[in-house]
Amino acid sequence: MAARYMITANLVRRGTTVWLRMEVGARRWMDAFADGTVVDGEAEADRLVKESDADVAANRVVGVYRVEVGIEDGRPVPLSARERIRAAREPTVKYGKE
Repeated sequence: MAARYMITANLVRRGTTVWLRMEVGARRWMDAFADGTVVDGEAEADRLVKESDADVAANRVVGVYRVEVGIEDGRPVPLSARERIRAAREPTVKYGKE
């Protein structure tokens, strides 16, 4: 079975992590990891990264790349610790008084 991937980037205006969602006739950058589209294989993931050049040129997103994911209980999960942290959208160190 081919590896599975999602496409990620950061929004230019907010700097937040976003995930590419492919819909019929449309591409959207979603805030929630769970809303991103999973694709099979490096070739398909690389094609989507390349197609994202237009969003980079329009200053919508920066740092577009593919993220390998697994499927657990029917849902995608990032395989690397770095991407699990980015997908969680929470700090890894809690600041302030507890």
